[in-house]
Amino acid sequence: MAGLLYVSGLAPDPGQSLGDVSQQGPAAPGGQELRPDAAGFLSITRKGMEDHLGHDLSAAECRLLLATQQPLAAGATGEKVTAAAW
Repeated sequence: MAGLLYVSGLAPDPGQSLGDVSQQGPAAPGGQELRPDAAGFLSITRKGMEDHLGHDLSAAECRLLLATQQPLAAGATGEKVTAAAW
């Protein structure tokens, strides 16, 4: 085996939002490192990237991820899903 990749995700049911699902368990490590910008989009801070999301990456890889991340619309976490993704 060359490596192992673990990806975690949220899969809301119809009528649920990402916020609803995320409240069902413990807070995500690094979640407190999401910051809104003036337009209402969330991005992870440098500390969040280095300590949580990219904790096992090189400094150069963390900088690359930080510079190229795609912010999440803060309002999207409250939108209710109308159809399940599966």
